[in-house]
Amino acid sequence: MHKRYWSTLALVLVALPAVAQQQTGTLAGKVNAKDGKGIAGVRIDVTANVLPQPKRVLTSETGEYRLPFLPPGEYVLTYTHPNKTSQKRSVAVVLGQTSTVNVIMADAAIAGAQIEVVAAGALVDATSAELKSSFSSEVFNALPVGQDYRDMTKLIPGVMYSQDTTRGPSAGGSGQDNVHQFDGVNVNLPMYGTLPAAPSGHDIDQITISKGGADATGFNRSAGYTINSVSKSGTNVYTGELSFQILPDNMVAKRRGQTNVFYEQEKTYAVFNIGGPILQDKLFFFGSLYRPTVSQKNSSNKIGALPNYSATRTEYFGKLTYAPTQNLLIHGSYRDSDDTSEHGGYGPTTAPTVGVGAVTKMKISTLEATWNVTPNSFINFKTTNFTIKSIDHPDYLSSAVPSFGGSIDVNAFDTQGQFSVPTFFVVTQQHTVLTAAEIAYNTFAQPFITKYGYTGDPHWRDGWQYYRGWL
Repeated sequence: MHKRYWSTLALVLVALPAVAQQQTGTLAGKVNAKDGKGIAGVRIDVTANVLPQPKRVLTSETGEYRLPFLPPGEYVLTYTHPNKTSQKRSVAVVLGQTSTVNVIMADAAIAGAQIEVVAAGALVDATSAELKSSFSSEVFNALPVGQDYRDMTKLIPGVMYSQDTTRGPSAGGSGQDNVHQFDGVNVNLPMYGTLPAAPSGHDIDQITISKGGADATGFNRSAGYTINSVSKSGTNVYTGELSFQILPDNMVAKRRGQTNVFYEQEKTYAVFNIGGPILQDKLFFFGSLYRPTVSQKNSSNKIGALPNYSATRTEYFGKLTYAPTQNLLIHGSYRDSDDTSEHGGYGPTTAPTVGVGAVTKMKISTLEATWNVTPNSFINFKTTNFTIKSIDHPDYLSSAVPSFGGSIDVNAFDTQGQFSVPTFFVVTQQHTVLTAAEIAYNTFAQPFITKYGYTGDPHWRDGWQYYRGWL
């Protein structure tokens, strides 16, 4: 499978609502005097650790202001006016939502005095009817939901996690209505609502989930859910993380039920990331490495010992945040993931030579720029690329050479490709008597079943010894 998706978006905004599928949030509000009238010309300076340089906006004639395309994070807003007291507000900018901060400014008691009032703004998105919930990476990492991006579906109210790989989990309608975005990039399999491959969740900074009332952007439908995330960014402070987790077989509850496939499995998770400034107050970087492994030993089924399954995934991620001026902010990111596995696909009655391996390569890249043309007008440009290539392959190749005019060696089916061991026609309540053709077929099939079927736990039906399996 080879899929590639390109998406480019260029927008000119003058105090317009935020656009879907962005990696950003929006600040908006109104500044009033004590008599309720809007105050024009209030300067609002916006700072955050995720911004290399502060941003600035002025209130309109009605006292309203709006600052879109902000990286999610904790912000401090400083309101100043020549004839009013200064105020500061702290507020969280959330991915895909509008944080509203309204302020009432009093007249300065003494000319030139600056009185600061520090308070927290509330997160109220009055611009959308969507049923949204957002949470940070701290919440996601603290909950026992798993290590992968797809595990976030377990956090959606009213949505049950599903192992269905054909249709995604249902949010009230068909699972194919779901939309999964990673850094604003649609990573869905079109019309299926599932992920072709799962990016890692260890370097996610914020997650936003919409369920109900969603718009039609990006093939979204009201019956499905939408998950979007934004990756971590560098700041003016150097930070890093190094961790290693191991999940041995004896720490996992034994599987119940008669699967007739047995193994001891161990999982490991290695995580490394680092971020910080390249140029103070100008250019930030963030980079990460994620390497989970799965290994099995003592694998067996009804036939006997099996090759041990193994899987390794290596995922690199890099992100740059650049602000050459206060009015220009540029984000660029690149993710590269290689996932390989060997000796998979074994069932209760498959021979050791039937194993398959797989290779999946995924790349996600984004480039976004925002330019504050004036204190109240903005230009935003974004382009994305999502590529996935995957292929399955047999672990064991046949030595047989196809040729025209040749013949198949019926005594060596196990060396000439995959072979399904036949089964017998048997007497049932609905089929009480075997026909002559069925008896002849059973007689013909008996040597192959005896030779190639699994040797343990044979069944006897109507005088026939019954085996089956795959080679």
